[in-house]
Amino acid sequence: MRLLRRIAKLLVVVAIATIILATAMVGYFRYKAHVARSVLSDARRLPIGVPVVDVLPLVTRYNGKAFEPETLARPCVSQVCDYAIQVQTFLLPHWHSGRLNRLSNWLNELLGGGAFDRLGVRLWQASVEIDATNDHRVRSVQAEIYVEGPCHKSLMAGWELANDAVEQADGREGRVSNGDSLRFLWTNLNALNVGEGMTAYVTPSANAAEREGAFGLNTDCLDRLGEGCFFLSDIFPSAVKWQRSHGSPLGASSQTCHGLRDPDWTYPVP
Repeated sequence: MRLLRRIAKLLVVVAIATIILATAMVGYFRYKAHVARSVLSDARRLPIGVPVVDVLPLVTRYNGKAFEPETLARPCVSQVCDYAIQVQTFLLPHWHSGRLNRLSNWLNELLGGGAFDRLGVRLWQASVEIDATNDHRVRSVQAEIYVEGPCHKSLMAGWELANDAVEQADGREGRVSNGDSLRFLWTNLNALNVGEGMTAYVTPSANAAEREGAFGLNTDCLDRLGEGCFFLSDIFPSAVKWQRSHGSPLGASSQTCHGLRDPDWTYPVP
């Protein structure tokens, strides 16, 4: 009887500890998603061509870092620096790389199991990059979100605002849809992880409809309940809507998982 009581008490303790841990993790991920939404919202309001000193308060507010434009090295010791802000889950930069890799693999398996995913707990990253000209003015602003979905397949959605954004899109690999002040680039993420992504390249002269298509990243994918996001129409709905209204197939998703497949996908599966 004593043994049974001890086992029962132990099970109660384990259950309480599990509930506390799960609640803490959900709260942590929700808080990080809130910060990411705030960063992305502020970034889309940054104008091109203003002095870099005008955007430094935003960089400082979100603990952003300066880096070398050519080598990406930190800290930046040049006269002209670019700036990056990152918000992500499970960032442990001071751990030994072997331990970090083992922890990352374990977390990927744990979060991919479904239980935590249904609570909105998943691996993701949001980032903003501000590039400067040689005369210390904002040349471009870039924003991206990466999120892991079902079957460990990743999604990426992002945008770049710059005077030469259209030329930037035309010079990169991937399938590009045409527009006067807006380009969408569809690309595989196999170099980073299995998955796909889409980036909008937009100029300051873009009209209201083009801006709506370019900036509509769905940050609900970071912490929404259930299986999370899997199609480009989930993570970048405004881009998919804009492209479909212009007769482009680039808004469709190629990846599949346990019967999930975008019926609008028309290219061969990579």
